[in-house]
Amino acid sequence: MRSGFSLVEVMVVLVMLSTALTVVVPAINKSIAPDPLNDAIDELWRTVRATRNEAMRTGTRKCLDIDPAIARYWLLNECDIVSSASFFRFRKNVEIVSSAPRLRLSFEAAGTMAGDSIVLAHGGERHALKVASWLGGQR
Repeated sequence: MRSGFSLVEVMVVLVMLSTALTVVVPAINKSIAPDPLNDAIDELWRTVRATRNEAMRTGTRKCLDIDPAIARYWLLNECDIVSSASFFRFRKNVEIVSSAPRLRLSFEAAGTMAGDSIVLAHGGERHALKVASWLGGQR
């Protein structure tokens, strides 16, 4: 008796493997591929959290002013004196959607905050970042 696999058995295994890979590989690629909108949400959220933490650390009111047209923001002490300014580094085609010329988030020393919700868009997809006034958390 001969040991080993027949050509038919090897072909059946190869067909099964190729079928499984056609389902699995696209799912893996989609989960690994960078998502520009989620990256922008993360960057914006880090900036919001840092501003809130700075207000709590210093015990002073801070404001984060955002210009949606150019994705620039300013950190203001006591909401009137500019302490720093920078640009969001969003990936291509991600934008802040707003009819207002400026968005403002204001953070109290106790960690509470008030302000506008922020909508980010990429292609046809939109995501609103709403900040809870009592926690400074994201919804």
